Amino acid sequence: FICQVDNEGPEIFHRFSMVPDSQKTINGVQYPVFPEYVVLFLSATDTRVGFDNMYFSINGSKNKSYKSLVKEFSEGTYDIKVTAVDKLGNQKEQTIHLYIE
Repeated sequence: FICQVDNEGPEIFHRFSMVPDSQKTINGVQYPVFPEYVVLFLSATDTRVGFDNMYFSINGSKNKSYKSLVKEFSEGTYDIKVTAVDKLGNQKEQTIHLYIE
């Protein structure tokens, strides 16, 4: 019988569909600059008990369940808070910044 302790949430990964055009610093935060047609892909891995669910919030909006890619951006700054949850309910959060020009 093997018993493992797990109190860590899943590791979060993100990738954009293209490389940024440039970088922009706003209020001390570094934003990669993309065109409106960029797409954001999210994933998560949990090494002990397995991944259960992922949520995201754009600029403080209500959490949405992540089912597919994030797209349809318009001009402006974006702070996307991602929360990944494992099968025990452990959570990890990450904020992704981007600027659409």
